[in-house]
Amino acid sequence: MKLKKTLGILAATLILVATGLVFSSKVEAKYIGHNATPYRIKR
Repeated sequence: MKLKKTLGILAATLILVATGLVFSSKVEAKYIGHNATPYRIKR
């Protein structure tokens, strides 16, 4: 049971990291594509 919980936590962390990487790359693309200032104000 403990192993299953650990695996679940690992899987969730991996998913979070993957989505974070995709999101950051999209943000970087927007930074390069547009002026960075309006994006900073939005956050």
